This record gives sequence, C-alpha cells and structure tokens, in this order.
Amino acid sequence: MERKGIDLSTHNGAVDWNKVNGIDFAILRTGYGWEDWENQTDKRFHANKWGADSRGIPTGCYHYSYATTVDEVRREAEFLSHIIRGYTFQYPVALDLEDKVQRNLSRKALTDVAVAFCDEMERSGWFPAIYANLDWVRNRLDMSRLKSDALWLAQYNDHLSYPDCGIWQYTSTGRVSGVSGTVDRNLAFYDYPSIIREQGKNGLVTSGEGYLLLDTREYFLPPGGVYDVKATLYGAPYSSLKVYSSRDGIASVTKLDNQKYRVLGLREGVCYIVFEVWADGNKRTHASVKITVQNGVTPHGTPNSAPSTF
Repeated sequence: MERKGIDLSTHNGAVDWNKVNGIDFAILRTGYGWEDWENQTDKRFHANKWGADSRGIPTGCYHYSYATTVDEVRREAEFLSHIIRGYTFQYPVALDLEDKVQRNLSRKALTDVAVAFCDEMERSGWFPAIYANLDWVRNRLDMSRLKSDALWLAQYNDHLSYPDCGIWQYTSTGRVSGVSGTVDRNLAFYDYPSIIREQGKNGLVTSGEGYLLLDTREYFLPPGGVYDVKATLYGAPYSSLKVYSSRDGIASVTKLDNQKYRVLGLREGVCYIVFEVWADGNKRTHASVKITVQNGVTPHGTPNSAPSTF
C-alpha cells in the first residue's frame, strides 16, 4: 500500500487547510536544535497541527537536528517532547539528520546519535524515525542498527533505489492546493496509523481505552458568575473536542487552554455545556456539565469522576 503525504515547516508559510486535499498525511516540523526552546520552535507547527487535525488529516512530525553527540541529541529529544506534549500522531516522530556539522562524524558516531534519539523517544511513548538522504543512508549510517519502518528516506527521483524504508520523500517541487509555492511530497509504505495504535504509541489507544473526563457534573452560579471546567482527554488530540452551550442565552463557554473552558452565566435558566470528541467525521464520545444560572445563588457544584470512554 502507498499513502500520499506532504511535509511542512514555517518555510511553507500559512496553509489554508480548508483547501488542502489529495493527501493522506502531513509531517510537520516542530523546530530545530535544543538551546532556545521559545525561539527554536517552528512558528507554524501548532497552527499546522490544529489545521490538519481539524480536517481529519493524520500527522507525523520531525525535528531538525544538529546534534553531534548522544548528550546533545537527548537534549533535542527533550525539546521535541516538550513541543508535542498533549498531541497525538498517526505517523512517526522523526529526527532530521542532514546538517553540515554532522557530515564529518564517523559512521558509528552518527549512528549513535540516531539510535539514542530513537531510544529516548520510545521511552517517552513515541514512535520514532530517522530522516536522511540516500548518501547518508548508504555511507554515513549503520542501518543494521535501525529499523526499516523507522526510516524516512529522501531521494528525489521517479524510482526508489533503497526500498528498505517506511516513507519516501521523492520530490521537493510538489504542488498541493492550500499550500502556496512548492512542497515536499512523500509516499508511506506502511499502515502507520494501525501499527502505532496497536503499539499504543504517539498517544493513540485501542478501542475502549480512550476517555474524556470532565471534573464537574453540575454547577450553580448567578448571572455574571464564571466557572472553569477542566476536561481531561486521553487517546485523542484536544483539537478534536467540540465544546458548546446547549442554550447560549443562559450560559456561554470559551476556551482558555487545552484543558480549561470558562463558563459565563448570562441569565436565569438551565443549560448544558457539551463536550464532544470527533475523529474522521464521526463523534467518538461526549459528556456534559449541567449549568443552573440563578439569581442570588452561592456558586457551588458537584465533582465528577466518571469518564466517557471511546
């Protein structure tokens, strides 16, 4: 089987995800190096991740490396784990090996860097991969120490010379609607979503293991009062949550961060703040908080400990 994909970074500019079609997956750059986490995070990563998730497009990610030692690549792995915390991915989490500072490393030293990255990410629950071009795969890496399904190979050609790879980046001059200019195109040869889900990696879970847990079952507040509901989601990205009020005139809800949602009482009445988990165009599960808005009431509520599974 072959699945068609693209990879993106800030260099591709803003993507109109509503127009993106004809692809089965997208691999998104997270950042580069490790020294300055704020400034070395890819400026488009989070927007691209949310955009792809909103369209139901499976994603992987990659981090550009210039590590020359095992210690340095472990720092890159730590930085990468920080960036992708709270997200799920259906495709590998890759390290991009191509920087000029790595070219003069011995085969053993460069392979040590690659293996250390994979070990660190696996320990953290991710499905790792290594991105490299054909020359590096043949002459600079000891591929006997790396898995074939964990290799993302760059070879710009109309045929593949090294078949023992999981993903093939075959051109940098592709075109995809919604992406201005040229874009890298890829083919995936493994059913990564199934493989990764079966292994329980990248935040994916098998059926029945995912859940949505709201910390509140019911809450009373006066008009003008506010209350923050915490939503814990496991087994799906927070971007898959659809949250709304059943009666906007009684109480409204706004998103504060991935887990917190602020409820504002507007006028007396009863409504529900509904949380729905969606994936591939289907609702996976839902939960709700009953909100009673009442004049003169002392704010209080009932905690909830029953998760909604999917």
